Amino acid sequence: TSGREFMMTNDFEPLARKKFDNFKKYVSIYPEFKHVFICDNGQGDVRAGELVHDSFPNHLDGLFVHVVQDMRKTYGFDAERWRKKGLTAKTCFFTSYPDAALFAATRTPPLIRMSGLFRVCQDAIIDFDIITKSQKWSSSSQKRDRMSDLNQSLWRCNQTLNK
Repeated sequence: TSGREFMMTNDFEPLARKKFDNFKKYVSIYPEFKHVFICDNGQGDVRAGELVHDSFPNHLDGLFVHVVQDMRKTYGFDAERWRKKGLTAKTCFFTSYPDAALFAATRTPPLIRMSGLFRVCQDAIIDFDIITKSQKWSSSSQKRDRMSDLNQSLWRCNQTLNK
């Protein structure tokens, strides 16, 4: 019913609560493990991540949020509230997967090895090439902007990989 509630009220809270309830079920099956929560900022996911942190702070190793819309439209995000809760330190807002992998690789303790970071970078290049060959971009500027974003992300990763 959470999807229907959103359609009727334009409120993402029921969606966030439903996603959180699903996570609670998962944690109840695997209480001995720590988890990462990967989502985007398009609906109630960010709020669901906050609810996970509030209820299971010792089970949440990281919150990875793919930024797919302007951050000001992100339901449930309040930078100051998150900072006070300690959630900011374990959260990565990213626009490219190499940046997310860089965050995971440079955490203490790391969530992935440097070899994993390298593979994510390689795959991002391959995927960009596949998209370029198989899909028309909405404009040449969109393609140029995405390429620039990816190149900047890869540059940041190379700064770490070449140490």
